[in-house]
Amino acid sequence: MKNQTLDISQLFQKFIMACRGICDSYKAKKPFMISRYASGQKRCSICELFMNWDGTNCPCCGMSLRVNPKSAECRQRLFAARQNKQLQ
Repeated sequence: MKNQTLDISQLFQKFIMACRGICDSYKAKKPFMISRYASGQKRCSICELFMNWDGTNCPCCGMSLRVNPKSAECRQRLFAARQNKQLQ
């Protein structure tokens, strides 16, 4: 069996979550008069962008995508909008 060596960059790409630029093709534009989360967009905290993606993990780095805002005020508005949508 041959002794294989990996350089540092290959090692980081294999085992550490890092943006590889694949996510640029899924980058989402900001919707008009509605929040990004309410329109179904998800955010990757590693790649630092919103994307239109059906999965739960980023296609680029594998990080779990955020589907709710961090701030309490924005979270309350989103949940209220979702409840109003379900009642209609």
